[in-house]
Amino acid sequence: MARGVKKEITYTGKALKIHEEILSLEAKLKALKEELKVAHKEEIKRLKEEEKKAKKAADIAAKKELDRKRNDLFLALKASGKSIDDVIDMLNNTED
Repeated sequence: MARGVKKEITYTGKALKIHEEILSLEAKLKALKEELKVAHKEEIKRLKEEEKKAKKAADIAAKKELDRKRNDLFLALKASGKSIDDVIDMLNNTED
């Protein structure tokens, strides 16, 4: 909370140069803070896109693996020469 009116100080000579440098550094700091905000938002966006791509790739890989297992099971059933009903009965009998 402010305690009254802030006094305006007029700098001269060496103090003026230092004050001008401080003002320029404050302006530069403000600009860099804005750049940081933008860069951070871009980084978060990039990370989310990478997560989406990785999840999509994992889903595709899982689907391919399931399709491969189904195909292997089908080929094994076909090679066994037994009907699907025989295989189901055999599986049900081994569980008891």
